[in-house]
Amino acid sequence: MSRIRPHFHNVNQFQVVVAGSGKIGPQTRKPITIQYTDKHSPYGPIDAGPEGLCFFNCRQLSTEDTYFMPESRNHLQRPPGRQKVAYDEDIPYRIIRPPDSEVMGQYKLLMGNEDSGPWAELYRRGPGQILPLLPRPADIGQFHIILEGELEVDGKSLPTWSVRYIQGMGAFNTGLTGRRGITILVLCFDKEAWV
Repeated sequence: MSRIRPHFHNVNQFQVVVAGSGKIGPQTRKPITIQYTDKHSPYGPIDAGPEGLCFFNCRQLSTEDTYFMPESRNHLQRPPGRQKVAYDEDIPYRIIRPPDSEVMGQYKLLMGNEDSGPWAELYRRGPGQILPLLPRPADIGQFHIILEGELEVDGKSLPTWSVRYIQGMGAFNTGLTGRRGITILVLCFDKEAWV
């Protein structure tokens, strides 16, 4: 079994468990679990289960800095920030139609609410359909993780497990779902990385 000791980072981040199982801190994590952690907020340890633990780290800014605890305590900024966890299986899909769109789709709001984030949202669409997304803050970045199926964007196919980062909602093509449809996770930050 492998372990990552308790630590923190100097940037806001999402972690998305996509395969295997294990623990982050005392809680068990399995697919699909989303954990959000503000910068300078310690978490862990991360313990992989017998079949391993596979997850994405989606950080608001690029960093290679990891501060292990307790020896990095003097680098912490006080008070510690938010830590949030959401599980896909706890929330049913509902049907939505985003503003200014004629396209209906299945949707889950896993984290955040109508007015405040951070947001973790699942969208599911059938084959060959436009992928409508709900509007989020235009100046703060978001990640798109394709959990099933594929997305056609600007003549390129993004298959399962593709990840793209978007800065600003108005500057990208949401794309067309592939022949198997799509399940896509959208992770959106709710405050500037440098604040």
